[in-house]
Amino acid sequence: MEVKSIATELSKYLSKYRLKHSVFVMHTAKELASIYNVCKRKAELSGLLHDCGKYLKDCAMIEKAKELDLKITSLQYYEPDLLHGPVGAIIAKDKYPELDQDMYNSIYYHTTGRPGMSDLEKIIYVADLIEPTRRYPEVEELRGYVGIELNLLTLKVMDKVLLSLIRNGKYIDPTTIKARNKLYYEYYSKE
Repeated sequence: MEVKSIATELSKYLSKYRLKHSVFVMHTAKELASIYNVCKRKAELSGLLHDCGKYLKDCAMIEKAKELDLKITSLQYYEPDLLHGPVGAIIAKDKYPELDQDMYNSIYYHTTGRPGMSDLEKIIYVADLIEPTRRYPEVEELRGYVGIELNLLTLKVMDKVLLSLIRNGKYIDPTTIKARNKLYYEYYSKE
C-alpha cells in the first residue's frame, strides 16, 4: 500500500475537493500521530482513505450499504451521509486487505466516533475536523489545542461538533453521544 497509488486510485472516483480534503487529513493525521506517539504510517493511510466511501450520493449510499450487508439505522436512512464511514471502511478493507482492525475502525467511525476509541481512531476523527482547508468558526480554536492530552483534545473537538449540530438543528447520532460521554468519564475520573 503506497500513498501515491492509493491517491491515484481515489482520484478516479472522488471529487477534486474530496481528494484534496483527504490528502490534508492524511498530512494532519501524520502530524498528530507524531505528537501523540501513534504509528505515523497507519495514521497516514487511514487519513487518506477515511472518505473513500464519500463518492456516493444519498440513495446510492443506502443501496451500497445494503449490498455490503450493513445494518442501517433509521437515523442513517434519514442522514445517509452517516454511512460513508462504514461503507468506506468496507471498501477500503476489500481493496487493501492489509488494513488492520484499528485502521478499519478509524475509517468506519471517523464521523461519529465510538465508545472506547483507540488513539488512531481519535487522531483520524480530530484530523478530519481540523485539517487546514476546514473553515468554520471554531476551527482555529481547536487547532490551538493540539498538543494537549489526546482524550481531552478529542473531547473538545467532539463538544464543538455536537454544539454545531444542535445549533444547526441537525440530528445527532447516539454513538457520538456515547463516545463523548465515555471520553468525558475517562478523562475527568482520572483527576
